[in-house]
Amino acid sequence: MDVLATSTDGAVRRYPPLSDGRRDLMATGAICDIPAAHVKQRIGGIELTPDRHSAAFMVNGRPVPPLKLGRFQGHPLPDGRMLVLQPDQDQGAMACALMLLLDQGHLPPGRADQFQPEEGHRAASLQGITGPLKAMAGLEPVVVSHEANFHQFGRRHAARNAFWKEMADRIGTLGPAILDRGRGHVVLDNVRREGGSYRITIRDPFHGTCVEFKDTHDFFKDLDHSGGKATLDAVFLPRR
Repeated sequence: MDVLATSTDGAVRRYPPLSDGRRDLMATGAICDIPAAHVKQRIGGIELTPDRHSAAFMVNGRPVPPLKLGRFQGHPLPDGRMLVLQPDQDQGAMACALMLLLDQGHLPPGRADQFQPEEGHRAASLQGITGPLKAMAGLEPVVVSHEANFHQFGRRHAARNAFWKEMADRIGTLGPAILDRGRGHVVLDNVRREGGSYRITIRDPFHGTCVEFKDTHDFFKDLDHSGGKATLDAVFLPRR
């Protein structure tokens, strides 16, 4: 059962069903999208309704009914895309894969029950993501890996600029990407430059949020940076 809980930044967020071994995510108020102070635009998300008696997926202050997408649940966004919720703590990568298939027209919403995702931790691997995408779309996904000195990447803007520029160029030709950010996966919808920094738009299947935020090293804090190095993997699916 989904739970709404207050995160460490004071915002109320949706948390998917958690196993006994992972309840610390909710108990500590973990943030799996982005701290509220960095958000520039909230496009949609699961939140308390104005009367604070229930929760709904809200767009422009109004509830938007969910759609059944096979084993998943989706919510339409203003631009015609879908935000798909992960049904449990291990299915974030597969929820993102379904979003890409819907975005690129490889799978109509009415046939989403044909998407049979891999389960468990294997689903979070590159092979676990690209395999179902290739099987459903009949096209080879494009994997982009960016390796960086994490101490520089995490604290200095120049290294991140190179990464965001590459992502912006790729999105311009290939469309949205699945981004592995360490703790989980999000769909990277847009990267644009404004006022000397980047604005990033993501769809997060864990909390059920779609937001644009100002670039910050907080977004990368959960990357594995053992040895001072960090690798970011992004998966793109070509359009028809």
